[in-house]
Order: sequence, then C-alpha cells, then structure tokens
Amino acid sequence: MDDKDGYISTEVLIEDLQRVGDIVRRPPKTKDITKYGNFSYTTYKSRFGGIVEALSEAGYNASDRFTGGWVSRDDLLSDIKSVADSVDRLPRVTDLEENSEYRYSKYRSEFDHWYDLLDEAGVKGKFVENRHGHLDDKLLTNIQNVGNKIGRIPTTTDLNEYGDYTASVYVRNYESVSIAVALAGFDVEPEIPTRQISDGELLSSISGVTDCINHPPTTTEYNEHGDHAIATISQRFGSWTNAVHTATGEVPTNNRILTDQDLITDLRSVSAQLMKSPQTQDIIDYGEHSYNTYIEHFGSWENTLDIADIPASNDPEDTDVRAITWHVIWLLNYIGDIPRAEEIEDHHPVMYKQCCEQYDDWESAVTAAQRTVSNILD
Repeated sequence: MDDKDGYISTEVLIEDLQRVGDIVRRPPKTKDITKYGNFSYTTYKSRFGGIVEALSEAGYNASDRFTGGWVSRDDLLSDIKSVADSVDRLPRVTDLEENSEYRYSKYRSEFDHWYDLLDEAGVKGKFVENRHGHLDDKLLTNIQNVGNKIGRIPTTTDLNEYGDYTASVYVRNYESVSIAVALAGFDVEPEIPTRQISDGELLSSISGVTDCINHPPTTTEYNEHGDHAIATISQRFGSWTNAVHTATGEVPTNNRILTDQDLITDLRSVSAQLMKSPQTQDIIDYGEHSYNTYIEHFGSWENTLDIADIPASNDPEDTDVRAITWHVIWLLNYIGDIPRAEEIEDHHPVMYKQCCEQYDDWESAVTAAQRTVSNILD
C-alpha cells in the first residue's frame, strides 16, 4: 500500500508482478497472479487496462512472447458467452470444437475448471437458478431427476444406476461429475481430479504450442508455453517424442538430423537435473528423446552411459575414475554450494581420493564439473 487511504501505487503493482514472474520463471499468467501475487487480476486490469499491458509495464515482452498463441482471460470470457448464445444452454467442453474460436487447452490453462469459467463469465446464473428450476438441458436435467428420485445429492454411482447418462458422459462434457452436479444446482464443491486429464487434452496442448512456435516443441519449449507437466505427457505416451509425433505427425528436432551429440547432451541434462545416473524411467519422464532412440544409436543402455561419460552407479566406489566428474556435479547440485576440500576429505573420502587422482586436487575437480554443466547449458 502506498498511503494511509489504501491506494496501491503503480510501482508496487509492477514489483509484485515481477516477483511472481521470478517465482514461475516466465511472464506470469492470471492463475500465477492469483496463486502467488498480493493483488488480484482485476486490480491489474483496472490500473493498466489488461494483463498484456501490465506485463509490458513490468518489462516483459508479452506481445512478442505470445504472438499467435496467447489469448487473454477477457477474450476467453467473451468467447464462452458467444458459445452460450449459440447453444442456448450452459456450454459444455464438447461444444467448443464447433462453436468456439479457441482450443479447450486455452481455457484449461487460464481457469481452474469449467465451473469457474462459466461462473466468472456470468452464464451459469443465466441458465441455472436452482435445482428445481427449468433447464432446457437434457444432461443437467437428468442429474436433477436423479437427485429428486433418491432425495439427495447424486453421486457417480447414482448417475450410473438411476440416470439416463453415465458418469463418463459428464466427465467428457463438464470435466468432472462434481462440476456437472454443481451446475445442476446442487450444493457441492466443483473440482476436477488431475487424473481426469484426457489424452486428447494433452495432445491438443502440444498442438497449440506447435501452432504458436511454428514447429514441434522440445521439452524446454513446451515448459515455456504449455499447460501440463512433461512427466505426465511422457508417461501417458511412452516418451516425449512419441507424444509430439502423435499430436503433430512430426518429431521435436527442429528439422535437424538427430545426432549422437544431441542424445548425449539430453542425457547429461537429465543426469544433472536429477543428480544421479539416469535410468529408463527417468528418460521417459524427463528426456526429450525416447529410450529406444538411445538403444538404436548406441546399441545398449550401458554403452550409452559409457559414451556420455556418465557413471552407471550412483556410488563413487563403483565408478570409473574418469566419470568422477558427475559425482561432483550431483553433489554440488544437491548441497547448492561448493564445500571446502577439507570437508570433502572428511565426509566423502572416496570421492576426494578419486578427484585427486583424476584432477590433482578438489578445486580442479570442481572447475571440471562447472565446465561440464556450462557446456550442457550452452
């Protein structure tokens, strides 16, 4: 606050927006502001005219960053109102394909769930007053009928047993049963379990990022522009490459021939990130390339690690001295600091001995580790 009357200065708003940006490490979205900020989205809209303008004032090149791919919250609210007018009832997720200007993934990245969107847009109250009111909507009317029949709030089991439509129909159209029941006028907390994120939603999000940057995204690019966790996508489709190929028909290599060095760099990046020797599941969860791609290039996983100079074991005693650099990298990343040689000799005598054998002293081993990480980042 800037004065005793409670006025919030522009400088305070910008500083808080920059603080949120530092937390999420990118230009903050509305959900980031709501989660981490001290001021609401509407405060920024009132002061600056919109979130893009606020981001620009905070030093983010929002226009260039989001060209072709970013849609404002107001754009989405206006669009869903148009969808409601077109279908003349509460909009469903499945209505977007034929009636909306935007992909479903755009809505999911901006709003917590479907109920939140309809409520903020003001269309929920337009069609639903209470569970006894008239609804020209067979799906929501079915929920009301089931509730009236059993004399309580319907559950997933109740809908499957007594309703004309199964619970899966409501998940497909409203994201979850609880959201559908709330929209039908019952007093329940609308929520969407994360496990209900569909394959189609994940693929749609990848396609949206592809449209935005004009080529299939790498994991780094998707983390910057996408809506979901890389690990979730990789686990669902077997690898990041498989997911991108399924969504776009292409692979995320930016039209380059995939070289051995590309694979080694990716593998080293995963190892530095996880602070251990990467295993098959680590490549699926965090790598840009599939496990099978490594095998096709290098013949076996053991040979892959050997060529990348990454130790197969997480125990320094089982490690070839030439790969001791990675144990230094993992240790430095873990403790977040550079310990003195005496501390290493006391607490990690095997590692200290191997460092001295390979690099003459601890300081030289640290320098080699830093250089290796620098090469990965470059």
